Amino acid sequence: TKHRADWLVCHWNAEESELVERTQIERMARKYGKESNAYRIRVLGLPPQGGQGAAPSMPPAGPPADDAGAAPAEDAGAPVAQPLQVPVPPAAGGRR
Repeated sequence: TKHRADWLVCHWNAEESELVERTQIERMARKYGKESNAYRIRVLGLPPQGGQGAAPSMPPAGPPADDAGAAPAEDAGAPVAQPLQVPVPPAAGGRR
């Protein structure tokens, strides 16, 4: 992407880590299978591949809920595109 140089990209593979017990990796392989997306994500540190077990696509966000938790009647059922907002904590040890 055009802003890739602004980010530090890190990748951790548990199979190559001295901090992860081999028994945990073996347990994940037995539970999910080495070819599964769960193993790719949780052990290999890779994004999921398409197909079964891949990250689901999210439907468009609907209108904001009222105090009772239901969408306002005039907007019910009308999808509204909204930006995704994700809280990100500030980095520790910033400028002093």
